[in-house]
Amino acid sequence: MNIRNKIAFSIYVIVSISSVSVGTIYLFSAKFMPYHAEIIGKNWEKLDEPLQILLLALMKGMGSGLIGVGVIILFLLLYSFRKGEKWVRFALPFIGLISYTTLFYVTLNAKLNTNASTPWHFNLLNIVLIVIAFILSLNYHNKIKGVI
Repeated sequence: MNIRNKIAFSIYVIVSISSVSVGTIYLFSAKFMPYHAEIIGKNWEKLDEPLQILLLALMKGMGSGLIGVGVIILFLLLYSFRKGEKWVRFALPFIGLISYTTLFYVTLNAKLNTNASTPWHFNLLNIVLIVIAFILSLNYHNKIKGVI
């Protein structure tokens, strides 16, 4: 693996670890995040129990999705990227960008409509990291036919 691929690999590992970490926080949280309280203008304790159950279910679903994305990225890195399989250069950013561009849209939309402190920065950072890793993983010194 050349230096560019090693850097790309490391960046994808960072994205994977951050996905699993944030996903774990959401999955095991006993109440919603502070920015959720900002958005709806109520503290967790002021919500009716059925609404608390619904919000926790949605958070746990999102957390599970982030864990899944992180684990899939790590799996592809360890079993395909390290072997130099060319298809994985496109699969990794495809998986990551679908996840993080949608999360970026949702969190930025909530920020713009409520002025709450949503984690849109985290999602944008992961998008930028994924794009950098994708660019680094391409072998520009090879002809295009060698990339695909």
